[in-house]
Amino acid sequence: MPDDPQIASLLATCHSDDSQQAAKAIDELCRMGAEHALLDIVREAVSPHDVVRSAVVLALGALGRNQPEIAGPALVRLLSDSDDYIRAEAADALGMVGYVPAASQVVDRLHNDKNAVVRAASAETLGDLGALDAIPDLVRALADNDRAVRGYAANSLGLLGTREIVRVLETHAAVEPSPATRGELLGALYRLGADGALASLIQLLGAADADVAVNLLNMIDDLAYRQPPHSLAADAPSILEALDNLGKRLPSVAAHASAVSTHLSAARDRAAGPKRS
Repeated sequence: MPDDPQIASLLATCHSDDSQQAAKAIDELCRMGAEHALLDIVREAVSPHDVVRSAVVLALGALGRNQPEIAGPALVRLLSDSDDYIRAEAADALGMVGYVPAASQVVDRLHNDKNAVVRAASAETLGDLGALDAIPDLVRALADNDRAVRGYAANSLGLLGTREIVRVLETHAAVEPSPATRGELLGALYRLGADGALASLIQLLGAADADVAVNLLNMIDDLAYRQPPHSLAADAPSILEALDNLGKRLPSVAAHASAVSTHLSAARDRAAGPKRS
């Protein structure tokens, strides 16, 4: 692949002074899965052009999973980029490549970035990184003035926490003004095995409007994919019934609800194990 003329041309173009052409070349290398181009792409992380640095961030997240030692340090530097979008994407990409040494810098973004999207991405990434030391920081983020930050912090606490933080999550769920964020808190509580969390979540789903329903569906989908609750197989029928009712009540989200039902059924089957003949 390194000898491929098309790859060689793209590698040369990604260092071009023409920022649009350079960005397109990086995008194409990413689309082609050219992991061997990672070092060339990293060189452009210091480009003066936002469009190039943006392309670099996306490429590092997609291509750096097998080479976090190369992609990770470059993404850490981009966490301090002047562009809000690039900082947020850098936080996301660090979670994608699993660069654990970045946890402290991500915590700094969670607490100190002026942009809520960056803070939300940082909260999500701490869960992706398995950053147990960041649990107190995520609890603190439950008081952020942005609902998305609070929601992503709750989701990560569901992934990282233990029964010891159930009371904290319940306290926040009781006063959370955003239904979508309350759903994230309930999802975290359900993941941690809290009594009554699923019933409250289903009740919330039954009253949700279309916008809130989309957020709740994404959260339920996440429950099916990442660290499914131990009781998921037993609880799947009641959740599937709630999803079916939601689709009937809100036709605009019916296709989404059906897709989540399919994923949830697959997760239930995996949890139940192979059928005996």
